[in-house]
Amino acid sequence: MKQTSAIPARNQKKVIQESGGICAFCGENDVATLEFHHINGRNIEHPHDTENLIYVCKNCHGKITAGTISTADVFLQKRIIKFQGNPSSKQQSCPNTVSLNNSVNNGTIANVVNFHTSKKSQPKISCPTGSIGADLNKRNYLKHIIDRYHEFAKADKGATLKYAVFYGSIKKKFGAKWDMIPTDRFSDVTDYVQKRIDATVLGKNRKSKGLKNYSFFSDYILNH
Repeated sequence: MKQTSAIPARNQKKVIQESGGICAFCGENDVATLEFHHINGRNIEHPHDTENLIYVCKNCHGKITAGTISTADVFLQKRIIKFQGNPSSKQQSCPNTVSLNNSVNNGTIANVVNFHTSKKSQPKISCPTGSIGADLNKRNYLKHIIDRYHEFAKADKGATLKYAVFYGSIKKKFGAKWDMIPTDRFSDVTDYVQKRIDATVLGKNRKSKGLKNYSFFSDYILNH
């Protein structure tokens, strides 16, 4: 399939602006290390379309090629950056000017201020034997796919996403907090979460392309 020899300058500029001029994954801002990754490869009809490009550093580009950063994560990060901006860019923009009583301090200041209150900490409740939370592998996997759902849902809903809502839906359906659900219902609850991931806009889009939205429990255990 014929493809242009170089990425058009206008497309390069748009993708760089989209990423805030830094790596889409780690926030590296050294121009000498930054380059473009073709998400769906170069052997497509319009390989240099901005939808097929993401701005990354050489180190993260190598991780994508090696599979350390999965194709699913690349698709997700591209969607997040496109609609919400680069999260790494927001983390770097921390001003060092503080206004106190109508005066401005331009000197060196701390970026972190800790406030200590007398509020009593809540006692930690241990998960009982026979619950998902008491089985480390099952607990970690369920938390993993719940987080995966939130990643996909955030790509759809952006800042309006309320994380507590999904935890509440699990509790309502299974009658207990996610990690307090009995282990004999593990397959039921994981199936529920997986179906919710597949039902997101990003999940449907990826599934139509034959891409995996999540790893199954057996695969997860082998890799962790």
